Amino acid sequence: MSAAVLRQILPFVGVLAFAAAAAAAPAPGAGGADVKAPPAAAAPAKGGVAMPAAANLQPVQVLLTPDLVERFIQSYPELEALSDQLDQRHPAAASGSDEEEEGPEYLLADHLSDPEDAAAIDKLLAKHGFSSYVEWANVAHSVSIAADAADSPPNDLDTQKKQALAELEADKSMNADEKAAQREEIENQFAALTEFVPLPGNVAVVKPFLSRIRALDTDSGD
Repeated sequence: MSAAVLRQILPFVGVLAFAAAAAAAPAPGAGGADVKAPPAAAAPAKGGVAMPAAANLQPVQVLLTPDLVERFIQSYPELEALSDQLDQRHPAAASGSDEEEEGPEYLLADHLSDPEDAAAIDKLLAKHGFSSYVEWANVAHSVSIAADAADSPPNDLDTQKKQALAELEADKSMNADEKAAQREEIENQFAALTEFVPLPGNVAVVKPFLSRIRALDTDSGD
C-alpha cells in the first residue's frame, strides 16, 4: 500500500470503526481467510549470485540529503524509460505489480529476478551513483513519503491512538475479550502507520524539490 493511500485514512475521524472492522475480520488462516504465501526465493543469477526478487523487496526509510534527492530525480525518467522497455520485452512480468498503487520504489521490481534485466538496471543506477536497486528503492520510498507529508497537515498519531483507545474503553457494548482483541488491533494498525511517518528532517530536505518531484508524476502520466 502506498504512502498516499495510507494518508487518506490518517485523519481517523472514524479510527475506532476502522480498527474495529479490521479486528472483526477473520484472522489469517482462519475461517477461509487468505493466507499470504512466504516470499518467493530470489532467482539465481549468472555465477550463482542471487538476485533480489520483487517479492523480497521491502524498502525502508533512510535519512535524505539534497544530493540523494537530486540523484533520485535525475534517475527516475531514465529508469521509467527502461521499465517501459523491459515491460515490452517481458509482458508477463509487467503485469505483476501496480506502481501507482505500490509506489515508485517498485518501478522495476518485477524485473529484478531476471539476470539480464537486473544487469541493465544496475548499470543505469550506477550512472546515478546508486550501488543497488535496494539503495535506490529506499531513497524512492523515503522521497515519496516525505513529499506526500509536505502536502498534508501533520498527523499526531499518538493523540489519535489515545483517542481511539479511550473510545474503545468507553464502549459499553463489548465484553472484556472483545475489547482486548480490538485493543490489540488498534495497536497493530497504528504501529503499521508509523512506517509512513517521514523520518525527522526528510520533509525539510524534499521541500525545495517538490515541484520537480510532482513533475515526475505528471511526466509519467499518473
